[in-house]
Amino acid sequence: MDWPTHNLLCANFSSFKMSIRPTKQHYRAILFPVDEATPEFFWLHCPCVDGGYQIEEILGLDAVRTEVPIQFNSILSRRLANTILFCYRKDFFIDGSKPNQSVASVAATKSGQLYD
Repeated sequence: MDWPTHNLLCANFSSFKMSIRPTKQHYRAILFPVDEATPEFFWLHCPCVDGGYQIEEILGLDAVRTEVPIQFNSILSRRLANTILFCYRKDFFIDGSKPNQSVASVAATKSGQLYD
């Protein structure tokens, strides 16, 4: 991860209350708000039903979604301790969604030195 991206996430993460997990069905998540400049950490209520996580409260009930599990850090050549599940609405290009400012702020950073 480059330094500018690290700073975008680290500032919010440092104030995140890790010790206040509401239930075991809540997972630490990063939300990329459409109308905000930076992503934010929050506790996502995400119960597992029939082997799948229920994330409709974020993506919407009718959303056709894509889930990409990330279990390996290819930059550092090692497995992650926990799986990162990257989820997004598959139809965001054609459903009238506004451009996402927080995603744009992360995408605008330039590659640089890695920070682990």
